[in-house]
Amino acid sequence: MITDTTGFDFGFLLLFPLLYAETHYRFKYFFSLLSQTEPEIIADVPSRIEFGRDLPVLIIIKDAHRYPVTIHEVLVEIDGLEILKKTMAEKVSDPFRELIFKVPSEQLAPGSVKITVHIDYTSGKGKRQCTSDNHLKTSHDPFPVVIASEPFPAFDNCIYGEAHAHTCYTTDQVEFAASPQNTAHLAAAMGLSFFCATDHSYDLDDMPDNYLVNDPQLGKWHAFQKEIKAFNLEHPDFCIIPGEEVTIRSGDGSNVHCLVYNSPTFFPGSGDSAEKWLQTRSQLDIPQLLAEVEDTAAVFAAHPGEPTPVLQKYLINRGTWQPADCMHDRLDGLQCINGAESKIDRRGLDLWIKTLLSGKRSIALAGNDAHGNFARYRQISTPFISMSENYRHLFGKWRTGVYINENNLSVNSIVQNFKSGNCFMTNGPALQFYLVDEDKIVEMGKSCKNADAIHCNLLSTSEFGKLSKLNIFFGDISGYREIKIESIEGINGYSFKHNYKLNQHIENGYLRMETVTEKGYRAFSNPVWINNTD
Repeated sequence: MITDTTGFDFGFLLLFPLLYAETHYRFKYFFSLLSQTEPEIIADVPSRIEFGRDLPVLIIIKDAHRYPVTIHEVLVEIDGLEILKKTMAEKVSDPFRELIFKVPSEQLAPGSVKITVHIDYTSGKGKRQCTSDNHLKTSHDPFPVVIASEPFPAFDNCIYGEAHAHTCYTTDQVEFAASPQNTAHLAAAMGLSFFCATDHSYDLDDMPDNYLVNDPQLGKWHAFQKEIKAFNLEHPDFCIIPGEEVTIRSGDGSNVHCLVYNSPTFFPGSGDSAEKWLQTRSQLDIPQLLAEVEDTAAVFAAHPGEPTPVLQKYLINRGTWQPADCMHDRLDGLQCINGAESKIDRRGLDLWIKTLLSGKRSIALAGNDAHGNFARYRQISTPFISMSENYRHLFGKWRTGVYINENNLSVNSIVQNFKSGNCFMTNGPALQFYLVDEDKIVEMGKSCKNADAIHCNLLSTSEFGKLSKLNIFFGDISGYREIKIESIEGINGYSFKHNYKLNQHIENGYLRMETVTEKGYRAFSNPVWINNTD
């Protein structure tokens, strides 16, 4: 997703390691089999919607200021049958434009379906049609979508959201996404109640029309804050968490990312922005940022399990979170699941567990680092030559479940529950996990001196499969080891309640749980801490 240019700037170096699906960039006087003289036209739909909700169909048109276009018709098919047709004469000459349409819920039936979006348009080449997108080297296949017959499994006062996503305010050499408003519309159709708009620090401080020029007045960041605040006031049933993905210096001096939620202060971070040649030192290191964060904000390490591509390491000094980086007092936790392959997410989980065993009371969140990518992720495979597609990092694929007080859907409520740890990570089942200490309930993220029993409540649906396994772990901080103290297999039901009596004396540690369904969907609790020496 590299912004148009015919000149030579440092941004081209990012093309090779990042490989976003922007196709207009090429080296001056250099060939590209992906470039064409018309704007990018990209359709997207949620990968899942709940039965009874309308299906939103989003179309993004990018770079029409260089290549004006007229949209004549949008035709939506489900399993090959026409279900929506919109005729228009929409002239587009903006750098970025969105069109959104809705397929009425009464035309949708539960099940797994294939959504096809055909777009008729006129560009400089005359009248044309594209399916799914107008990229030259993509499949143009239908989008796989689940129309769920049941809502996400959830206990009382549990809501779900996406903890790491980008919007159109992330616009630079390599990236773009949908507006906050339309991202929220698609998220709500999925059954989510919130998402965190965590746009890059090195994008939020740019001039709106030039990503290589910084704006000392921070007009883009202020517009971002204002737009989200206005949306939340107008939509009490959905919440956008204003955030920022800040580039900061780790303990070894490399650039890592952290997620800052609900801060009224902008934090600069441009070390890996590729905006200026060889300037790869970010403005703040981890302790400096944490010292300036307000109590109303939360700070989490972003995707700490992601490996660093070789070119990013050497060209823009990107690194990875190390165990020592995760131990800072004011760091609330880790976004340790990032919607990718299981081995990468396992690295993030293992780093989180190491942090817990070191005595740090660290909270875990799940997100996807989605840059749009609702139904399919498109990326350049070989620069200037080929593209590929996959279904990783889809918006809402992994979710954070948050327990809030009844009728208190708000930015502050969600962020404070992030900080307190009364939340869990899942791509399917729901869980409740708490201890009982002398008839007192101790929720996730809290601590107690003693515990009499562990309570685990699990819930799934046919969409995610019957519950299969439950594991309970004790983290022994004194011995720096995590021990599985209970394992139940073959649950074979959609709901399960388990009360485990603690016969052994436990101190100076934590308890947490994991569950998996027969279809392989998982959920992870946050810890409950036990320390009878407090």
